[in-house]
Amino acid sequence: MYAYAANNPVRYIDPDGRENWQPLKYNDLWWIAFQSRKIHEGQTAQNNQIVGSAFEKAVGQIFGLPKNTVLFNSSVRQSSVIPDFTAKLLVFTYSKNEVKFSDFYVHGIFIEAKTSKSVGLDGSTPGQMKAMVDACANQISYKGLVSGKEGDARLYIITLSDAVISDELKTYATSRNVSLYQYKAMYDKDDVSRIKLSPGILLNPKPTMDFFISTREPGEGKLTF
Repeated sequence: MYAYAANNPVRYIDPDGRENWQPLKYNDLWWIAFQSRKIHEGQTAQNNQIVGSAFEKAVGQIFGLPKNTVLFNSSVRQSSVIPDFTAKLLVFTYSKNEVKFSDFYVHGIFIEAKTSKSVGLDGSTPGQMKAMVDACANQISYKGLVSGKEGDARLYIITLSDAVISDELKTYATSRNVSLYQYKAMYDKDDVSRIKLSPGILLNPKPTMDFFISTREPGEGKLTF
């Protein structure tokens, strides 16, 4: 029998009638983490690392990407930034009613997973997200074009469902011509370790957008602590 959102579409998301997906909020993630018995009262630093690493690993599974180890320089702070993941970006253009390949960026998409309630210019370290936007805007295509100048730069921020991305970060991304997307996490109420993402939301839309196709489509991931 088809059951839409367990008769509660406000609380549950059920696109195909077979599974009930619930927004993964900050408190939900920590409840799931405590149920794993891998985190303990009073161990704040260790707990934050365990929870953050578990969420980051699950995001990597969702995008089918390995952990990024490439350091990217930025002009807004001395130390380099390391996005959690990067993905190739294929850029296409329209020509005579046809879609044609235009360019290719090895690290065209930066992907950063965050478990905090809010994400601003600092991120987890001073100036982290501002530097990440800056570095993302400076990616070079195979044709030698700069992603920010061409409007091809993409930064995906993967958050919990109740996390807020600051207006300052949106404004700075817009100033660097970086398209800023937020993907919000959901979890399966029947298997709380299973997570996936809601469709990405472009936070700084422009009047015209280039037609582009990334090499990765989000799937599902597992929260393992």
